[in-house]
Amino acid sequence: MDFLKDYDYYIKLNPGTFFYCDITYNPFYFMKEQGKTYGFSFALRKPVQGYPTLWKSVMDFVQENPNDIDANHFLDFVSDDKSETFNGCHFRTSIEVGDLNFFRGEKYQRLANFLDKRNGLYYESWDDSTIRTIGVT
Repeated sequence: MDFLKDYDYYIKLNPGTFFYCDITYNPFYFMKEQGKTYGFSFALRKPVQGYPTLWKSVMDFVQENPNDIDANHFLDFVSDDKSETFNGCHFRTSIEVGDLNFFRGEKYQRLANFLDKRNGLYYESWDDSTIRTIGVT
């Protein structure tokens, strides 16, 4: 995605998205000033049956790349039992804002490539919102 190389942040708005109130600040400036990586509109749980190998793949990645896991991780958001299982929580991506440097970074790219090689995106329909949720938590 060379066309984004000169940008630090992105905002994604699905067609038909609207805001109930005015945004009176620049979200990119806010993220930079506050050291934020990712913003989302809301989170919800989805059934995990459609992702039979996702969590095992994530835990395999964690085992193989322990130094990639931030000490201030938030894995409790996506697992209710100390990372034993995936609870289905994910950030909805109908409205999201993110730091492209985080997503272009070595650690996130290593996770994305690892999961891509597991073929769950193709065979189990893992979706981008779930992968990004796990990556930022």
